Amino acid sequence: MDFNEPLINKNNRRCAVTRLEKPQSEMVRFVADMSGNIFPDVSARAPGRGVWISATSEILEQAIKTNAFARSLKRAAHPKPELIEQTKEALFQKCLGLLAMARRAGELILGFDQVSEAIKKSAPAFIIEAYDASNDGRDKIIGLSKKWGDVQIIGCFCIDDLGKTLSRDNIVHAFMPKGQFAQNWALEINRLAGFVPLKPQDWIF
Repeated sequence: MDFNEPLINKNNRRCAVTRLEKPQSEMVRFVADMSGNIFPDVSARAPGRGVWISATSEILEQAIKTNAFARSLKRAAHPKPELIEQTKEALFQKCLGLLAMARRAGELILGFDQVSEAIKKSAPAFIIEAYDASNDGRDKIIGLSKKWGDVQIIGCFCIDDLGKTLSRDNIVHAFMPKGQFAQNWALEINRLAGFVPLKPQDWIF
């Protein structure tokens, strides 16, 4: 199994814009309040009728422009342009929250020396690098990881994001081993990829 590919969820849903059926892991659920305001429900746990949209900013933008929410909910709905940013932020925070869970479970290795040693011993599912850190340490970590082939590098979080999430100052490098946590995180990071690049464009390896 490729741990960097999203798991297929058998509970498919139909996108309200494209009308295509996809696994829930490739979509985002949206709900409406009593006034018809639309909010992302990225964990798909809110009560009531939901609207499923493919997890990309482009398709969500179409949903807002055509008000696909009203059609699916069969009542008045008032999606706002900022819904795209709200969805991106909700997915962003969910990915960070899962990183915190992985650390508590011992499924996340932090620090340059520790990550370097881990890469020498086993292939990572993900290497996570703060995008606002120096190139030198990142290039060394990436260089070490090349022995394992095409490792997925995540660089959409800054030092502050990682530090606040993981309760440690100056977090720059992280190693997530293959396993259940990596599978779960792959689902969320791949949804986030529909809204933000997972690493800066100038990171060329």
